[in-house]
Amino acid sequence: MKFVFFITFITALLFIQGEAELRQDFRDFLNLVPRRRIGYIAARHYIVDEQFRTTFRYLQSSRFHQNWSKIRNSQEFLDLIDYIRMQDVSLAALQDVASVIDKLPNQLRTFRIPAKVPVMMMMQRNLVSFMREVMQALPRARFSSLMARKVTEGGDFARLYKAVQQKEFKQLLDKAKASGNLQSSWLELRKHNIEVNDLIDMAYEIISWGP
Repeated sequence: MKFVFFITFITALLFIQGEAELRQDFRDFLNLVPRRRIGYIAARHYIVDEQFRTTFRYLQSSRFHQNWSKIRNSQEFLDLIDYIRMQDVSLAALQDVASVIDKLPNQLRTFRIPAKVPVMMMMQRNLVSFMREVMQALPRARFSSLMARKVTEGGDFARLYKAVQQKEFKQLLDKAKASGNLQSSWLELRKHNIEVNDLIDMAYEIISWGP
């Protein structure tokens, strides 16, 4: 189902894949995702949630690709990548972060959304409410157990997991969110109902399920 592209995108941001080891880690987590349940949640949002539909169309557009290109080429983004590399996470394991998002518009264009939906069916929910429902559907205990095992095993996943929780990384993240250089990018995302702060908070909430 094309719904899985959206889930894959979000999961890829949380569990960055690159080399074979991390790609397998990613697949292990993705295998725990109740795809049918999340597909149902996604379908309901696509049909009845106006803000979510607006977000989805934006993610399909060239405007999103241009905005993402600006973010990924910014010094603030490069500083985040450099910090993670300093924690001995391999460069190859980081490079797919950009490529996953680069491919997103083309992947999502294959999914057709009905042009019109009856007004009485519209609901004012958005990407954040969708992700909240997704989080509630995830098998938290199994995610926690898998994260704990992979951290114990070491490797790029363990180093990445620890790196993004460091005070220095969070300071760089706050710097990027407050950067005047990127305010227009954050504003454009917000105008399309993509609340970066809320999504980051949810990412850290999932990370907190681990050890």
